[in-house]
Amino acid sequence: MLPTEKFSGGSIQNLLLVFSIIGILLFIATILRLKVNFLRKAFVPVSLIAGIIGLILGPGHPAPHPGPLHGLPDCGGRGLRLYPRHPAPLLIACAASAAASVFIFLYLSPRIFKKNWFEVGITRFGASTGVAATGLMLLRTVDPDMKTDVAKIYALNAPFSSPFTGGGLVTSAYPVLIASFGAVQCGAAFMGLALLCVLGCRLVGCWNSHPQFEQRGNYTPPDDQ
Repeated sequence: MLPTEKFSGGSIQNLLLVFSIIGILLFIATILRLKVNFLRKAFVPVSLIAGIIGLILGPGHPAPHPGPLHGLPDCGGRGLRLYPRHPAPLLIACAASAAASVFIFLYLSPRIFKKNWFEVGITRFGASTGVAATGLMLLRTVDPDMKTDVAKIYALNAPFSSPFTGGGLVTSAYPVLIASFGAVQCGAAFMGLALLCVLGCRLVGCWNSHPQFEQRGNYTPPDDQ
């Protein structure tokens, strides 16, 4: 028997119910991704599909809301209740994020990384759409023997980028900047900064004008050659 005592504002049963619903959404998203070829070709992750399904369904499911956690404000609960009221901005943001991730992987990666662009790009793609472990898992899928130096490059880069992006200072500043200056203004500013970075790569010579769209890092010639 599971205990019924309170656990962070809710009960163990509530926690298990929430995890069960998440598991069901991930299972449905996995089946949907297997059946729809476009989702696999576009490298849309299962977690993103499950999140979109959850947004479409809204909070009408029987999952209880556990309430505030140790006196913290109930920001997450209010955010969940805003989903059915404002679905368009959230769906647009999800679609734009997915499109940007695919664009960076398929267009920018082969033009910025002249060597082993596919391995570097797929690692970055997994980290941007999930977590660092997702990116490294995708790297081990395309380069199981670690013939490339992509894992070392990612490890050396992490101490310099993680404190700022991917949950660091810059990521934490997004809500404050948006509340202070507006979503459109912040979006335009970050878009302009990204374009400046691309322009800087072209100016300093870190741009491959003739990329080769092939995965070469884990290629092994056949024995008969």
